[in-house]
Amino acid sequence: MGRRLNHLLAPCWLLALLLPLLLQAKVPDLHVWLEPTICGPGDIVELHAQMEATEFAEFDLQIPKHDSLVLIDQHRTPVAYLSGTYTMKSTWTFQPIEPGAMQIEGIRATIQRGEQSSVESVATLLLQVETGSVTTDSEDPLPLPAAIAPDALPSKKPILWILIAVGALLTLPFFMRRRTLMKRPHRNDTAPAPLAELETGLASHQIDRALIAEILNNPTLQLSGEFRAKLESAIYRKNDRTNAETLLISLRQERTK
Repeated sequence: MGRRLNHLLAPCWLLALLLPLLLQAKVPDLHVWLEPTICGPGDIVELHAQMEATEFAEFDLQIPKHDSLVLIDQHRTPVAYLSGTYTMKSTWTFQPIEPGAMQIEGIRATIQRGEQSSVESVATLLLQVETGSVTTDSEDPLPLPAAIAPDALPSKKPILWILIAVGALLTLPFFMRRRTLMKRPHRNDTAPAPLAELETGLASHQIDRALIAEILNNPTLQLSGEFRAKLESAIYRKNDRTNAETLLISLRQERTK
């Protein structure tokens, strides 16, 4: 009797010893959801899958292909460990292309814990794709705008005065410049330069002493020292024998320098 009792109590003792370990090793908790659950065609819809476990584990979802959903992207968030819990998350990005109520079913999750692997079924997810408001085109022509009374039309006189004022401003500088030019004294640009005039006189065998004095006192004429001395000798030195021909040769040599 005692041996039979010990045989019955042995599994209970073993279960009591393993129960704390079983409670400490929490079964991975997997959550799968859609965000948002109501959208329109072409909107972005994300399918999130998050698993929490006290021991490191990995999971993978097998999502059946849906004719009205286009998979755009998939990314996995790095594993986080906080307060003794591992958190793993993956996100799939879809884009619905047709309106209507959709059921995403047949999703299966494969969970890997060390060498142990298990497969779980995920509950069906519901997605409502709504259409926008639809309006029908009318073949009736749009009504014409109401006629405007002649008194309500803007007057053309202000526009005319503006154009006249702009034209006056544009032509004013021209008339001001013309008036300034008319006030300037007339200058005979055809008059010969002093040296050219002197050359003409010397060629006629005439020595114009007044012109030579003007040339000597003109600071704008650059004369050589030799030629300046000859001009000064011709008008200032008494009994100077410089004749017009000799002075003409010196002038022409001076102009060729």
